[in-house]
Amino acid sequence: MSKSVYPSDLTESEWEIIKAELPVNQSRRGRPRKHSVRCLMNGIR
Repeated sequence: MSKSVYPSDLTESEWEIIKAELPVNQSRRGRPRKHSVRCLMNGIR
């Protein structure tokens, strides 16, 4: 499965700024993530 790239997706520099503000998931509870946080942010944006 290939990842589609859209013009509205976060750039590397935008992602670095946002990533620094997100909490680090250190818990091993719950299911493993199917989608990366960056993918989710691109979907919201």
